[in-house]
Amino acid sequence: MSDPAEHTAERIGGERNGAERTVGEAVQDSVKRVADGVCDAVGQARQAASQAGDGIGELRKVIRAQPLTMGFLAIGIGYLLGHLSSRSIGR
Repeated sequence: MSDPAEHTAERIGGERNGAERTVGEAVQDSVKRVADGVCDAVGQARQAASQAGDGIGELRKVIRAQPLTMGFLAIGIGYLLGHLSSRSIGR
C-alpha cells in the first residue's frame, strides 16, 4: 500500500513539472514572437533604405537635367530658412 503522504508528494511533483513545462512553453512562444518582430523590423528598415537610395538617385537625375532651376531653388530655400531663423532669434 502506498502512503497518503507519498501519493500527495507525487501528485504535487507532477503538477509542478506540468507548470514548469507550461511556463517554459510560454517563454519560448514569447521569444519566438519577439524574434519574428525583430526580423520584420529589419526587413522594413532594409526596404526603407533601398527606397531612400532610389529617391536620391531620382533627385540626382533631376538636378543633372535642370541644374539652374535646382540652384535657384536651393538659394530660395536657404534664404527663407535664414530669414525665418533670424526672426526667431531676434524675439
